[in-house]
This record gives sequence, structure tokens and C-alpha cells, in this order.
Amino acid sequence: MRPAELSEDQLWKIYKDSDDKDIEKEIIKRYLYIVKIVVNQVYPLLYGNVEKEDLESYGIFGLIDAIRKFDLRKNVKFESYARIRIRGAIFDNIRTLSWFPRSFMDKVKRIERLYQEKEQVLGRVPTDEEMAEALGVTVDKFRKMLAEIRGIGLVSLEEREWEAKDFKYDPLTISLDESLRNVLKETIDSLPEREKYIISLYYFDGLSFKEIAKILGLSESRISQIHTKTLLLLRAKLNNLLGVKSENRA
Repeated sequence: MRPAELSEDQLWKIYKDSDDKDIEKEIIKRYLYIVKIVVNQVYPLLYGNVEKEDLESYGIFGLIDAIRKFDLRKNVKFESYARIRIRGAIFDNIRTLSWFPRSFMDKVKRIERLYQEKEQVLGRVPTDEEMAEALGVTVDKFRKMLAEIRGIGLVSLEEREWEAKDFKYDPLTISLDESLRNVLKETIDSLPEREKYIISLYYFDGLSFKEIAKILGLSESRISQIHTKTLLLLRAKLNNLLGVKSENRA
């Protein structure tokens, strides 16, 4: 039978037994849609800095890497594993472009650190008003700051691996490790309902900011701001749960 006529289970078994390149090409072809999904999620955060076609190229490299490293013996869906590898490949390549101004990176880290400190003191997620007061700015100014860091905020969060108890942690992907899944679930569950809903619609249902804005009756820019804030909150809360101290930078 030709590769195109084989079932997915047959493709994987033959590929892992033989490393057949024709089979590999067919598997790549069947899972290219995952690259499209991830790129469509990431691109709205980065437009103006990188071409969509470049993101797709980076994502394909991630897909190929995922196919070659995927372990059929583990009870994990390939789609979930591939999303992690694809996102990782995209952000690895973006970081090499070095288009993030130092002042912006400092702003991301400052807000992230403040979220962590406030969450520890208050025992809950701080409001926009509390964050604005701590930063000495108006609420509108704080939200503009979130809008300004929308792209680099995501990459900043992706760039550091979390290590504890010999596990590696990445707050923006679904970990294949059971211990992190529990921590991440606890973190997401503790978010305010609106933030939790947006994370679910964006990362798990694959909706765009525009589609989420329509559902919630908010502007697309407001959804972007809430999304950036939620990512910073997730990292801060994971820091606290895992006992990782925030970076002491200005």
C-alpha cells in the first residue's frame, strides 16, 4: 500500500520501526494543520516584527522534530506533543532575531515581578487598579503598558524553563509531565473567571482574539490586554507555587 492509503496507526508503526522517509513525509503532510493552528494563535501577538510565512517555516521544523522524537509507548496524544514542539521551535527562532528592546524586556519583568509579589501578599490575583497604584500610573496607562508588551510578553514568558524536582516547567504549554499538569491546572483554576475563559478559548479551543472579543462583547485590543496580563499572572503564580523567586531587576 502507498503511504497515503495507510491509517495513522499504520503510518506510525511503520515509521518507528523503519524510519522510512516516504512515511515521514506522509505523516508531516497529515499534521501540517497543527502548524497552521499554532501560527494563527501566535501571529496576532507578533505582527509587524516577523512574517507569517517565517513562523510557518519555523513551525514545520518543530513538527518534524516532534515526529522524530515522539514516543508511541507513552500515553500522550501526538497533537498535544506536537503543539509544544512547534511553539518551542517558533519562539526559539524568534529569540535569535533579537528584536526586543531592552527597555521593553525590563518592563515585562517589572510587571511580572509585581504580579508575583502582590499575589503573595494579597493571596489572590491583584486587580488592574491595584497594579496601577503600585506602579504609580493610572489604570488606563497600565492597560496601555500591557498593550505595548503584547508580543514580547509572550516570548519573554516562553524563554525560561522552569526547573524543580528534576522536572522542567514551561507555563505556556501543556506539560507532558503529570506533576506540572497538576500545578498548571491549579494555577489556571485560580484565575478570575474571565481570564480563565479567555485562556481556554484561545489555547484550547483555538479561537482568535477577534472571535473571543465577539463572544465576550469586548474590543479585540482589550482581549489582547487581558491575554497579556493573564500570561504574566500565570508565570507569577507558577513562580509562587514552585518556590521560584522573581528576578530582582529594575
